[in-house]
Amino acid sequence: MRLRPPYHPVILVLLVLGGLGLLVLGQRSRLKPLRSFADSALTPIEKGVDYVRAFTEVKRDNEELRLLATHLAIENFYLKEYRFENRRLRKLLSFREENRFELLPVRVVARTSGRGAETWKIDKGSKDGIVSGMAIVSHRGLVGRIVDVLGSSASIRTLRNQDVRVSAVSQRSRVVGILSWRFPRGFRLLDVPSNGDMQTGDQIVSSGLGGVFPPGIPLGRVKAAREKRGRIFREVEVEPAVDFSLLEEVYVVRAAPGMENGAPGAGAEQVAPVTAGGDTTAGKSAAAGPATGEEARR
Repeated sequence: MRLRPPYHPVILVLLVLGGLGLLVLGQRSRLKPLRSFADSALTPIEKGVDYVRAFTEVKRDNEELRLLATHLAIENFYLKEYRFENRRLRKLLSFREENRFELLPVRVVARTSGRGAETWKIDKGSKDGIVSGMAIVSHRGLVGRIVDVLGSSASIRTLRNQDVRVSAVSQRSRVVGILSWRFPRGFRLLDVPSNGDMQTGDQIVSSGLGGVFPPGIPLGRVKAAREKRGRIFREVEVEPAVDFSLLEEVYVVRAAPGMENGAPGAGAEQVAPVTAGGDTTAGKSAAAGPATGEEARR
């Protein structure tokens, strides 16, 4: 007669597996404090790495979107100017060929300002194709132009300089004047005839005369236009389109309609030095002409 084993084999297997499970759980309970410490120490690092990676991607996307927005804004300025021109010339059969702006994004790395002058330094220079005289813009409008170029940097003279003048025109009435800045009065439109049609809120853009700045770039809006008895010119105050205090990235116009490589052509303005008294000795644009009229009296 054969003896039957006291326990069934299945029961033995279950007992062995249960014992192993209890053993593993016991080991895990001993390692739990170490695992908890490692998790609390590594979690902030992992989050920091993810944050840096996400921030880098967002920053790159923002730079691309900013460049695209500025391209679109400059094209919009240009198309608006052509819309006004086409209204005046729509009966003609010939149309000007439309060219595109070529923009180079740069970063402002230093600022030098005073009562009568403001100069910025940017992080690109001749190695990037920048030459003296190229215009500087933002998505809001005209900022200034290049006055000095080195290999890896360049200097900008902004519109907030007493020796920088821009030939300007009202987009609505086509009345022409010279945009000028004086401390602390701000921007004024000079040489506007007393009978010129200039109204508060009029958009003022660069005219392109003289070849110094591209045409159609916003300069600002008329804040006030007053006639003074006995004077042949109106007093026109202009609110600038650009907030110069907030700019960190700007764009160099390397090519623009009607300009050669974005720089002024022959006979264009040469920036004049400022004397100790803050007056300019030369340097008006070809469009501005000699110091006559209202400017001569100032």
